[in-house]
Amino acid sequence: MTKRFSVADAKQNLPKLLRHVERSGPVEITRRGEVVAVLMAVKDREDVALPRSLWDVIQAFRNRPDFDTIALRDDELAAWRALRDPSSGRAFSW
Repeated sequence: MTKRFSVADAKQNLPKLLRHVERSGPVEITRRGEVVAVLMAVKDREDVALPRSLWDVIQAFRNRPDFDTIALRDDELAAWRALRDPSSGRAFSW
Protein backbone atom coordinates (compact mmCIF):
# COMPACT_ATOMS: atom_id res chain seq x y z
CA MET A 1 0.00 0.00 0.00
CA THR A 2 1.33 3.42 -0.92
CA LYS A 3 2.07 5.67 2.03
CA ARG A 4 0.52 9.11 2.16
CA PHE A 5 1.93 12.29 3.62
CA SER A 6 0.35 15.71 3.88
CA VAL A 7 2.06 18.64 2.18
CA ALA A 8 2.98 20.03 5.61
CA ASP A 9 4.50 16.70 6.75
CA ALA A 10 6.40 16.34 3.49
CA LYS A 11 7.77 19.87 3.79
CA GLN A 12 8.93 19.34 7.39
CA ASN A 13 10.41 15.87 6.81
CA LEU A 14 11.72 16.01 3.24
CA PRO A 15 15.11 14.33 3.93
CA LYS A 16 13.42 11.42 5.75
CA LEU A 17 10.78 11.20 3.02
CA LEU A 18 13.45 11.03 0.31
CA ARG A 19 15.20 8.17 2.13
CA HIS A 20 11.87 6.37 2.44
CA VAL A 21 11.17 6.81 -1.27
CA GLU A 22 14.61 5.45 -2.22
CA ARG A 23 14.18 2.38 -0.03
CA SER A 24 10.47 1.59 -0.19
CA GLY A 25 9.02 3.18 -3.32
CA PRO A 26 6.71 6.06 -4.22
CA VAL A 27 4.61 8.02 -1.72
CA GLU A 28 1.56 10.17 -2.28
CA ILE A 29 1.42 13.79 -1.14
CA THR A 30 -2.01 15.01 -0.05
CA ARG A 31 -3.61 18.40 0.44
CA ARG A 32 -6.76 18.37 2.56
CA GLY A 33 -7.01 14.61 2.07
CA GLU A 34 -6.77 14.71 -1.75
CA VAL A 35 -3.73 13.24 -3.50
CA VAL A 36 -2.02 16.08 -5.38
CA ALA A 37 1.38 14.57 -6.18
CA VAL A 38 3.48 11.42 -6.16
CA LEU A 39 7.09 11.45 -5.05
CA MET A 40 9.27 8.69 -6.46
CA ALA A 41 12.93 7.77 -6.80
CA VAL A 42 14.65 8.24 -10.14
CA LYS A 43 15.11 4.46 -10.47
CA ASP A 44 11.31 4.02 -10.31
CA ARG A 45 10.63 6.70 -12.90
CA GLU A 46 11.61 4.36 -15.75
CA ASP A 47 8.60 2.17 -14.93
CA VAL A 48 6.20 5.04 -15.62
CA ALA A 49 4.95 5.24 -19.20
CA LEU A 50 5.74 8.69 -20.54
CA PRO A 51 3.50 10.25 -23.18
CA ARG A 52 4.61 9.18 -26.63
CA SER A 53 5.02 11.45 -29.60
CA LEU A 54 2.51 11.32 -32.42
CA TRP A 55 5.13 9.62 -34.58
CA ASP A 56 5.59 6.85 -31.99
CA VAL A 57 1.83 6.29 -31.90
CA ILE A 58 1.69 6.11 -35.71
CA GLN A 59 4.58 3.62 -35.79
CA ALA A 60 2.92 1.45 -33.12
CA PHE A 61 -0.30 1.48 -35.15
CA ARG A 62 1.56 0.46 -38.30
CA ASN A 63 3.27 -2.39 -36.46
CA ARG A 64 0.06 -3.81 -35.01
CA PRO A 65 -0.49 -7.52 -35.56
CA ASP A 66 -2.10 -8.84 -38.73
CA PHE A 67 -5.19 -10.62 -37.44
CA ASP A 68 -5.18 -13.05 -40.38
CA THR A 69 -1.86 -14.51 -39.18
CA ILE A 70 -2.83 -14.86 -35.52
CA ALA A 71 -4.01 -18.31 -34.50
CA LEU A 72 -7.63 -17.62 -33.57
CA ARG A 73 -10.43 -20.10 -33.31
CA ASP A 74 -12.96 -19.91 -36.14
CA ASP A 75 -15.59 -18.32 -33.91
CA GLU A 76 -13.10 -15.67 -32.71
CA LEU A 77 -12.03 -14.90 -36.26
CA ALA A 78 -15.65 -14.64 -37.39
CA ALA A 79 -16.37 -12.21 -34.56
CA TRP A 80 -13.43 -9.99 -35.59
CA ARG A 81 -14.44 -10.04 -39.25
CA ALA A 82 -18.06 -9.25 -38.37
CA LEU A 83 -16.90 -5.97 -36.84
CA ARG A 84 -15.67 -4.67 -40.19
CA ASP A 85 -18.10 -3.29 -42.73
CA PRO A 86 -17.38 -5.19 -45.98
CA SER A 87 -19.05 -2.59 -48.20
CA SER A 88 -16.93 -0.35 -50.38
CA GLY A 89 -18.31 2.74 -48.68
CA ARG A 90 -20.50 5.49 -49.93
CA ALA A 91 -20.55 6.75 -53.50
CA PHE A 92 -18.33 9.75 -54.16
CA SER A 93 -17.78 12.01 -57.10
CA TRP A 94 -15.96 15.30 -57.65
